Amino acid sequence: MKRITNPIQILNTPLSTLTPNPPILFLAANWHLWLLCGLLGLSVATYMSYLSLLAAGDAAGDSAWTRAAPRPARHRLLRLVEESPHFLIHTPGCVIPDIDPDHPSIAKYKGKPQDMVCSTKRPLTATEDLFLLLLEDNLEDYGISSKASLRCGYQGIVRVEQDPKKYNGACDKKFELRESKPLEAHRTLIGEDGVLVTCWDGAEQVYQNVHYFIQPRRSRGKRQAFLKSHGQRGTRPDQLSVAIMGTDAVARGNLRRHMPKTFRFLREELDAIDLSGYVKVADNTDPNMYAVLMGLTAKEFKQNKCRPRQNAKYDDCPLIFKNFSQAGYVTAFAEDAPWMGIFHYNQVGYVKEPTDYYNRPYFQVSEKYISHNGQYGSSNGKLCQGGTPSITVIITTLGRG
Repeated sequence: MKRITNPIQILNTPLSTLTPNPPILFLAANWHLWLLCGLLGLSVATYMSYLSLLAAGDAAGDSAWTRAAPRPARHRLLRLVEESPHFLIHTPGCVIPDIDPDHPSIAKYKGKPQDMVCSTKRPLTATEDLFLLLLEDNLEDYGISSKASLRCGYQGIVRVEQDPKKYNGACDKKFELRESKPLEAHRTLIGEDGVLVTCWDGAEQVYQNVHYFIQPRRSRGKRQAFLKSHGQRGTRPDQLSVAIMGTDAVARGNLRRHMPKTFRFLREELDAIDLSGYVKVADNTDPNMYAVLMGLTAKEFKQNKCRPRQNAKYDDCPLIFKNFSQAGYVTAFAEDAPWMGIFHYNQVGYVKEPTDYYNRPYFQVSEKYISHNGQYGSSNGKLCQGGTPSITVIITTLGRG
């Protein structure tokens, strides 16, 4: 496997010609593991929570990669360490062994997750660009024999914005649903950013779904500026599109153990840099994200004047998407569990939308009306949005950006 020692190498790979659109910064959060994709490549910031050992290392002698592992005890977890002569870190202050994630001693604990099934029914509605589609061929899945008895309508979803000078703790939590409009044609042009669709068979509600639309008006100014500066087409190796994607609370070992295809793709196809000895900079999600998105430690963040009090908005904080926006990037932010979002769990979030595209109010509607956990029962974040896995909704949004 090719090992990248210098992230600048990634910029030496051929770049395809960009379309006449400005580059895009897309941030998406899922509650398992954080991945950071930047201008200099993709680095995998992982949480190594499986094992950390302290030992007095021997500064002299042979290489740490050939030196035998320490044998401090007979504990069966440490016996696993004894079998590995290799280390991620081997210093006088810290020893982290490079443990095989598929070692036979833990194979019986691995298990195979069930395929996620959010619904066995085909959807009655779908999207195509800015159009909402009514899929009449799927009526039989809902026991509807005739279109004559079907009645569908859609409601635009609107984020309620407060005055930045007179905001409260609900400033990033409220949304409104517009008056319902009938959905009668096979294709209906939608001018909303998100809509809630509801269908009835006579007097019985049989279907609900939430759909998202990437409305050009939100980024029209940036796109026009890009065209003016760079023309219809042009190679821009200095302006790559950037995606910062994260899944919280997955150890590096579990990523390799349960998502080997993803790990291999990152390493082999994207030349990702595996920060194998990196653990974390603080105890939970928020302070670790302060480092990723603002370059601040938890202590530095508390001292920063952008939030003069604990329940203050994040609008004035030095978040990374502001830097990209100032450089002409179209920006987007999405989370699949808004009730416990990075900026919202016991916090107020934003008064003004922080990015050009902000999925929070639409996912809030999903959480309220159509979210569930499929066959998995309880979960901190809802795994399904109607008939679609939540993470699929996020990835699809990225693909349409």
